[in-house]
Amino acid sequence: MRANLLHAFRDPVFLLALAAGPAGAIVWAWLLGEAAGDPAAWGAWVLVLMLLIAPVVEELAFRGLIQGLLLRPRWGRWQAGPLSVANILTTLAFAASHWPRGGMLLAAGVMLPGLVFGYFRERHDGLWSPILLHAWYNLSLVLVLLAWPALP
Repeated sequence: MRANLLHAFRDPVFLLALAAGPAGAIVWAWLLGEAAGDPAAWGAWVLVLMLLIAPVVEELAFRGLIQGLLLRPRWGRWQAGPLSVANILTTLAFAASHWPRGGMLLAAGVMLPGLVFGYFRERHDGLWSPILLHAWYNLSLVLVLLAWPALP
């Protein structure tokens, strides 16, 4: 585990993906507007779920299990640019899983992050970097939403 995390932090593309988290959160908060709600009112359980449990469980299920299975056949490894067929199909499933909670807006909103998580699952051949990115992106959104009234 430690070697994979150290490898990730030496990867300039991974560092760029980390840096994109707050920028993406600002765009997402702007798109959601008041519909985003106030994280201060969500309660501790929602924050624990969003920041700790969901990143681990979702990455194990989607990037670990589903993407892992889809990478086994040769067609799953076919590339469309930097994205494998396995990553694209897994991201569609990931987006569909978010539809019941937030409709089309949330499903569409998790597509790009889902592709990023899948990309790093394959690039780093493991789940630590997508789990970390997922948690960071969620934390970035919470922090932006908490600060949103203060933003210009």
